[in-house]
Amino acid sequence: MIPYESFSELNKKGFVGEDFPIKKLNDEFRVFVLGDSVIQGSGNSSPHTTVPYILQKMIVSNNNESTVNVINAAGNAGIIRYQAEMIKTTLPEYEPDLIILYTGWNELSRDYPVMGIIDFLRGVCNTDKQNNFDIMIVLQPIAGFGNKVLTEQEKINSLTGQDHNGFQLLQARSTYDWLKKEIQILIKNSDNNACTFHDLRNTFDDIPGSIYWDQGHVSDTGNLILADRFLKELSKTYPNSFSYNEKFYNIIRDYNHPSITELIISELGINVDYSNVSYKDVTNFSNPKGNYFELKEEYGVGGILVGNDLRNVNLNTINLNGKDLTGANLSGQDLRGIDITSTIIRGADLSYTNLEGKDLSEMDLRGIDFMGANLKDVNFTDADFSKPIQVFGCGNDEDEVLGIFINFKCVSAVVKNEGFRTDFTNADLINAEFGNKDLQGEYQKISFVDFTNANMTDVSLNNMEFAGGNFTGAELNGISGKQMYILESDFTDAEMKNFKISETWLQSTSFYNADMINGAFDSMIFADVDFTGTEFQGTEFTLINEIGDNNYNCKNNIICNLK
Repeated sequence: MIPYESFSELNKKGFVGEDFPIKKLNDEFRVFVLGDSVIQGSGNSSPHTTVPYILQKMIVSNNNESTVNVINAAGNAGIIRYQAEMIKTTLPEYEPDLIILYTGWNELSRDYPVMGIIDFLRGVCNTDKQNNFDIMIVLQPIAGFGNKVLTEQEKINSLTGQDHNGFQLLQARSTYDWLKKEIQILIKNSDNNACTFHDLRNTFDDIPGSIYWDQGHVSDTGNLILADRFLKELSKTYPNSFSYNEKFYNIIRDYNHPSITELIISELGINVDYSNVSYKDVTNFSNPKGNYFELKEEYGVGGILVGNDLRNVNLNTINLNGKDLTGANLSGQDLRGIDITSTIIRGADLSYTNLEGKDLSEMDLRGIDFMGANLKDVNFTDADFSKPIQVFGCGNDEDEVLGIFINFKCVSAVVKNEGFRTDFTNADLINAEFGNKDLQGEYQKISFVDFTNANMTDVSLNNMEFAGGNFTGAELNGISGKQMYILESDFTDAEMKNFKISETWLQSTSFYNADMINGAFDSMIFADVDFTGTEFQGTEFTLINEIGDNNYNCKNNIICNLK
């Protein structure tokens, strides 16, 4: 159903809905639903179309004798930190039997470290053990993170959606997968069976038409489906207390239309005035949320290029200056004569394009597919390739060098669980330039980037930080680099003849079977580096400092006999 303006009907206790006694009735089963503005009801057509309210009505419709009481305890911009505090200090007074913790979107948007979220959840699960109530941890659906066929409006809002630091939220999909894995590990290793996990990220995969009106908020139809899925999960966990059938879900799956939603809402005994709702356009929402309406207003529907297939379009006839091409497909295009210096191209498909000699310095290049592209002589200095890596639980040692080593250990833990963000596989990067050529300012950070089999001959790398880079089989002959951090990266089978690397920290990085002939390492720190099978004939090592466990099972160099 088309969303309306936000509302706020809080009772004396600060919860959404009618007031209720602190002490529950003898036969009452009390459920609190914690979450963000999605659960609170921001943008719903009525206070009576929130997920908790609909869930209450669905429970009663299946069992008129039910004594279950569902209470909406969500808050606008709710995050795990405050929700965990509520579970520990506020909610036990109200004698909950069950707390449903709906989480995910706001945590990703705020770039919370995954292990920090897990730490809060661990505390939550320990709290329910002490207070004799259960907790359902629910990961919420986010547009573009599941397999739902998105409408044009949903697709544009998904592609252009950002976190609170201005980064494309879609780049956090691997982070969400990692969070799921860590929650499963937490539950498996817990000695408290009262904490359960429920993955609802793919809730809308089989639903056609519009559901999302930005990247996380959903329509009344979306709330119906979420309430239905909540009840389904409850019936699995508490089969004696909750009954469920697929009736409502199947209807919406087959007939997602505002009129169908209105009928179901009415059948559940929920009174909502839908008289002002227009049914003329069921594929787009009228609520001006997300970036779709801004783009529509500026360029018109036909002028929106976000996510468009531009492979066979004559780009010489289009002024791309200032346009948003996020997620667009330009594969195979010759872009040498096209001005894209002020164009937004993050997340775009630029595979097999010709960008030779282009100046892409200081541009946002996160999430781009450069596979097989001609990138000879391209200037990438100070371009953005990745967001900062958020670590949790790292402490600094009084010894500065050891403190950095410990911090990078935490970075390694993150890198091992993230996916690649930018793809240079098989790209031609001969004589390209990265980093900060003046060796001033912040390091250029290139994290989660795949350079597999790329030709990086004579590439210049200065003042950079690589984390989670894959250089397997890459050609790095003549490469030069100064003042770098290279962390948790893989140079297996790479060819690096005549290289010169200086003033660089290498940590948790593998050069397995790499060919590193006639090169030079100067003023280096090696920390847990693996040189197994590396060919070092003619390579010089000057001023090398070591930390951790380095493996020198290499070939044809005096350094190979160190250990």
